[in-house]
Amino acid sequence: MTTLIDTQKFDNYLDQVQAFTIRMSKEENVLAELLNLIENQQIEWCEIPSYEEFFNGEIAFFKQEYEQALKYYLQARQIPYFQFFCYRASAFVSKAIGNTEKAISFGRKALKFFPEDYLLLNLLKELLSSESHKESVQEIDQKLFSLEQDEPSAEISLGEKEVSELSQIFEPHREVHQDLFFEEQLQTPPKNFTDLPSYDFSSIQTFPTTLPEVMQVTPNPTFIQQDQSSLDTHIESFQKEQNQKLEEYLEQLRKRVIPNQCLFILNGNVKENFSSLSLDHFFLTERSRKASGGFYLRWNSKGIVINPGKHFLRHFHEQGLHICDIDYVIVTQENSEAYADIKEIHDLASQINKIGLEAKPIHYYLNQKAYQELAQALKPTYKQARNTLHSLDLFIDSAELEKVELNHEICLHYFALSSDQRGPLGIRLDLRDAEGKEIYLGYVSGATSASMAAQHLKQCDVIIGSFGNSNDEGNHTESLGYFGSLALMQEATPRLFLCTEFGGREGDIRIEIAKKLRAESQFLAKTVVLPGDVGLLLDLEQHHVQCSFSQKWVSPTEIRTLKSKEPFGKLAYLSSDCYL
Repeated sequence: MTTLIDTQKFDNYLDQVQAFTIRMSKEENVLAELLNLIENQQIEWCEIPSYEEFFNGEIAFFKQEYEQALKYYLQARQIPYFQFFCYRASAFVSKAIGNTEKAISFGRKALKFFPEDYLLLNLLKELLSSESHKESVQEIDQKLFSLEQDEPSAEISLGEKEVSELSQIFEPHREVHQDLFFEEQLQTPPKNFTDLPSYDFSSIQTFPTTLPEVMQVTPNPTFIQQDQSSLDTHIESFQKEQNQKLEEYLEQLRKRVIPNQCLFILNGNVKENFSSLSLDHFFLTERSRKASGGFYLRWNSKGIVINPGKHFLRHFHEQGLHICDIDYVIVTQENSEAYADIKEIHDLASQINKIGLEAKPIHYYLNQKAYQELAQALKPTYKQARNTLHSLDLFIDSAELEKVELNHEICLHYFALSSDQRGPLGIRLDLRDAEGKEIYLGYVSGATSASMAAQHLKQCDVIIGSFGNSNDEGNHTESLGYFGSLALMQEATPRLFLCTEFGGREGDIRIEIAKKLRAESQFLAKTVVLPGDVGLLLDLEQHHVQCSFSQKWVSPTEIRTLKSKEPFGKLAYLSSDCYL
C-alpha cells in the first residue's frame, strides 16, 4: 500500500517540537502547549493510521512514558524517519531501566538522523559523564549553546535547494539493510532536502516553478521481516526485566518498617529539571528554586497523600515508604503542579496489583478542576477499584465546611479558600485514636484570605502552611506569604505551624522566615514554627519531631534546624544531644 506523505509539513512539525523542547528548559507550562500542538496535529493527520499511532507515541514520549511511546512508534512504520523515533525512545527506555551502554548506543544512532535533537543531546550529555568522554561532552555543550541561542543554520541557495528536491524525488529507491537494533554504522538520511549533496547545475536550463508537495513512500516488506525478530526480542527482554524489578519492589514491602501515627514532610528542593541540564544551570530560574513534592501521613495503618506534586514519589521512596502504604490521595489545588505525580502513583499501584496476591485500591479525593482533568487518566483497571474517584464538590448552598468520612478513624473536612467554589481548598483531618481521642491536622495552600482559613482551623494541633514567597500577602491563589502565614497563626493558634512549599524567589530564606515568624508568635500566640523540608517526621499523637541524626523523638521547642552548606540544600532537625 502506498501512502502520500507531505514531508514539508512533517518537517515543519519537527521544527516546532524542537523549539518547544528548548523552551521547556527555560519556561514554565510549555509542556501543555507542546501536547496541545501534538493533539492538533493528530487531528489533521487522523485519516492515516500510521500517523494516529505516531502522535500517540509523541504524547506518551513527552509525558515521559517511554516504553509506551516505543510501542506506538513501532506501529507507525510509514512515517518519515521512522527509525529515528524508535531509536530515540529506545535510548530513553534503556536509561530508565539502568542500561547506560544501550542508552548511549541508541542515542548515537538516533543522532545520525538528527544531529541537533535537543533532548538527545541533553540525554547523551548526562550519560557521557566520565572523563574519557570529555571531548564529546564539550561538543554537545557547543551544540546545545548554539540551539539555545537560536543561531540560524547555514542554507544553500534557493536554486540548489530546488534542484536537490527534484533529484531526491525522482531518484530510484534503494533497498538498505535497516535492522532497527543492529549495531552497525547507518547512513544518515537527510532531515531536509537541503542536506543532500550538491549537483552540477550548469547543464540544467529550466525546472518547474511549482514543486510537488508530496512524495510517495512505500513500506519495505523486507525491512519489516528483518527487524521483527530483533524487536520482539528487545521488547520481551525489557518486559522480563520490568517484571523482575516489580517482584523485587513487592518484596521490599515485606521488609520495611515504618512508624505509625506520623506525618512525613515530602516537599523540598531537587536538583533536576526536564532537560537534564548540568547542575551549573540549577537555581538560575525561579521555577528551579521552587520546592516540590507533597505530604504523607499514616494513621492507624492507613496512608494519606496530600498534593503529590513533582518528585513526590522520589521523596516518598527515599523515606522507605512503599506504594502499598497509600490508601487515600487528596488534591486540594486545581494547579497541575500540585498533582504532577498522581498518574505515576496510579500506574505503579496498577502494576503492583497485577502481580500482588490481593488487589488494593487507592481512593482519590480531588479538587473539582483536578477531578475533571484526571477522570480519564485515573480510570480503574480492575473491579475492586470501582467507585474510587471522588470529586470534592462545593455548591452555592453548601455548608461552609463539607465533610467526608474516609473510614471510622479518619474524617476529611474541606472548605473553599476563595469565592470561587471550584478554586483551591483548605482541609482539616480529624484523626481518632483507639481511645476516642482526636487529633486535628490542617493544611492550607492557595489561600486568598488567611482569616477564611483560620475560622475552620482553630481546633488544629498542627497546621501545614504553603508559604510561597515573603512578599506574597495571601491575596492571590498561590500561597500565604509572610503576612498570610502570620495572620493564620494569630487566628488559628496551632501548637505547631509547619512552614512549607517555599517559592525560592528571594533565595533560600527558609530559616530566616521561620525565625521571624517564631519571634512574632512569642508575643501573639503559643505556636512553635518549623520550616518544613523533606525528611521532617512528626509524631502526631505527642507532637514530637524526630532528630535527623539520633532518631530520638523530642519536643519541637527543643529542635534546632540546621541549614545545608549548599543553597536550598536539605535541612536537618537536631535534638540537644547533637549540638553543643
